[in-house]
Amino acid sequence: AGMEVAAARNSTLLLMVLFENLHVFNSRSEVLSIFSHNPLRNPLLLFGTAIAQGVHILAMHTPGLDAILELQPVSAEHWLDLLGWALLLSAAMEGHKRLWRLWGVQGTRVDQ
Repeated sequence: AGMEVAAARNSTLLLMVLFENLHVFNSRSEVLSIFSHNPLRNPLLLFGTAIAQGVHILAMHTPGLDAILELQPVSAEHWLDLLGWALLLSAAMEGHKRLWRLWGVQGTRVDQ
């Protein structure tokens, strides 16, 4: 995509963090939609996810630490691009869960 190696590495790491932070909400049930859960019902999950994302953002903006981890801040436009890619994981999981419901698969619920 014409990026320098460091910028591509930075974007990939940020994308993986976004994937995981969104996927934690997908993982609350194997068959129920992410939209059928109230995110406020599990405040510890919300808090932990916010902390995980915050640590990554802090690492990108902390002098010294950003150099050690080879991270750099990204623009708001780039954040939105990466968030769009990360949301594709949620769309794929919703499709998978829909198929499981159509097939009558009984999954487990981690958090209701």
